[in-house]
Amino acid sequence: MTATEFLDKLNRARDILVNTREQEALIIAFDLLALIKSRIQSTGKDYAGMAFIPYTPFTVKQRQKAGYQTGYVDFTQTGRMWANVHPVVKSHTEESTLVVIRGRDKDTIRKLSNQYNKRGNILTPSRGEQILVQQANKERILKALAGIF
Repeated sequence: MTATEFLDKLNRARDILVNTREQEALIIAFDLLALIKSRIQSTGKDYAGMAFIPYTPFTVKQRQKAGYQTGYVDFTQTGRMWANVHPVVKSHTEESTLVVIRGRDKDTIRKLSNQYNKRGNILTPSRGEQILVQQANKERILKALAGIF
């Protein structure tokens, strides 16, 4: 392969990466959110592997009365809050894409804010979750570069 052919392939790979970055970043963020939700709803643990501060005795009674689990804090009753937490592209340039995970309606934003005051940012990913999405991004880049060599 000549230097010109190599540069053409490299430029095509770069174009693919730039043109698909926003969509791929959202896909990766949705995967990250699924990991976060699963961890919280199945274990009641925060990003550091620690149990969230327990429900108050009043909340435990109310949850038991309604038939919800009370063994750990899972931030789940109707599921509306989790259904309204989504990744959103905050900024996108040729060099980078910033995606944030947040509530998309006022009620969800309020719920997350209330939880932040009590238990911190419940949407913070664990180190293991971060590693998984970093690996997914690395694989995306390697796939685009695979045709060069």
